[in-house]
Amino acid sequence: MDETVLEHMSDPRIESRSGMSIIGLRRVYENDESAAGIPNQWQEFVQHIDSIPNQQSGETFGVCRVIDDGLEYVCGVQVSVDTDVLEGLSKLELTPQTYAVFPHDGHISTIRKTWATIFQKVLPQADFVRANAPDFEWYSADFDPVAGTGQIEIWIPLETE
Repeated sequence: MDETVLEHMSDPRIESRSGMSIIGLRRVYENDESAAGIPNQWQEFVQHIDSIPNQQSGETFGVCRVIDDGLEYVCGVQVSVDTDVLEGLSKLELTPQTYAVFPHDGHISTIRKTWATIFQKVLPQADFVRANAPDFEWYSADFDPVAGTGQIEIWIPLETE
């Protein structure tokens, strides 16, 4: 996957979102293992989607945060708060947050370019202060994981005053 910076990126919209409960498959990646590991993690996770109860929509989420061991990534679905976790999966609670929301245009294989542009170009030039909270990728209900197409957004948490 290519991590070069995009020439142009649309300005993000700013959106507040209520808290969410996400159940999904959790992995921790060291160094740059995530480039190959995350697509494989999604392939493994899609086998579990139909068995997760109390889903809130057909949307899926790729939640990531930097931790001591590297990058924690959870591919999952939003569920109601009281949903029990199935064996082999994890539950993650996201608190209410304000985000800068960036659309990803194109095939899923180019998403690392969008991430690189956000962190290397847009955020350093913007008036945003990134909050100490997980980022996430949002995949619309019509996203096709086989074709790698559909609506995708990257949500970056912001400090608010």
